Amino acid sequence: FFQVKSAFTFDLSGLYANNAVWIIPKDDRYLLGILNSTMGWFLISNYCTQIQNGYQLIFRYLSRIPIRTIDFNNPPEKSIHDKLVCLVDRMLDLHKKKSYLPPSAERDKIEREIAITDEKIDEIVYGLYGITEEERKIIENEH
Repeated sequence: FFQVKSAFTFDLSGLYANNAVWIIPKDDRYLLGILNSTMGWFLISNYCTQIQNGYQLIFRYLSRIPIRTIDFNNPPEKSIHDKLVCLVDRMLDLHKKKSYLPPSAERDKIEREIAITDEKIDEIVYGLYGITEEERKIIENEH
């Protein structure tokens, strides 16, 4: 069974990739957090056209995905934004550390930290979109 899920990343080195990736040309870890969340995958799978083992992430479809905007003049919203960005930075760091480790107890520990961080990101994103517990169950069953 092949499961497709979001796999967006952030590139600090300015490298180029082949045409199998989508490049967002700005430093937006907030957007990265949303797109890689369970909610982000739910939005992608509902707005983008399915092809073979994935989805067409072309602008025509991807631009329709509602990205929750933040009012930076509203301290509670800015705080939520900052918490999400902090978790995304943590996730990027964990994945970087994991990439250098062979299978080991240390790598297993990092994978558990990644799973916990992923859950925290999901919690924040569900809150941003005002997702109820019932809606969350629907989203996670489709994921």
